Amino acid sequence: MKYALVTGANRGIGRAFALELLARGYFVFLASRNENELEEFRNNDNIKIVKLDVSIDQDIENLAENILQSTGRLDLLINNAGVNEFNGSEQYDLEELTRGGLQRFLDVNAISPILIIKNLLPLLLKGDATVANISSCRGSFHDEYEETEWNSRGYGYRSSKAALNMMNFCLATEFGDKLLTVAFHPGDVKTDMNPEGSDDPKENVQKMLDVLYGLDRKATGSFLNFDGSVYPY
Repeated sequence: MKYALVTGANRGIGRAFALELLARGYFVFLASRNENELEEFRNNDNIKIVKLDVSIDQDIENLAENILQSTGRLDLLINNAGVNEFNGSEQYDLEELTRGGLQRFLDVNAISPILIIKNLLPLLLKGDATVANISSCRGSFHDEYEETEWNSRGYGYRSSKAALNMMNFCLATEFGDKLLTVAFHPGDVKTDMNPEGSDDPKENVQKMLDVLYGLDRKATGSFLNFDGSVYPY
């Protein structure tokens, strides 16, 4: 039995990862601050639901304890939880920027994922573990929509995803011989956060997992498209 953790598992890409990992025979820890949105998984013997607000340190520490109660290792971590607005603001234009908004983006989208990895590292290092940090093309200086006015701004979200990519790079620099860690642009997936998206979450999640299965340690620190092609930082 292999063990996986998915953060932000209650909807969108996280939920798609949960369903696909179950189908592939994993025992899956589903982490979300909205546990009531995971009721459909409640009676599955290969599921454990864990309350997690990624911005609360005590929740992250409790997460490690919860996993340790069930297994001595973790084979796969999907760092998926994220935000794209603060109090109704996307922190898109300079005029609407606030300190609290920018801090919230960086806290949830970049700082929290690396602190989750820090707390789970003993479990991750027990096996041949893989970490997938769900990033975005908007965290790249060369993203596919860079010519559009809409995507050239977005201070909060873009900065936070760029920071996540650098966290992924630094992690690989320190633990590249012990841990496979990559950042993924998941594609233009249609979710609650991206209602105008064109890609099916299930299909892109399947592709990302297939890519992960085919990677070796030389790929650690990479920023990848959902289809496995390298995305420029």
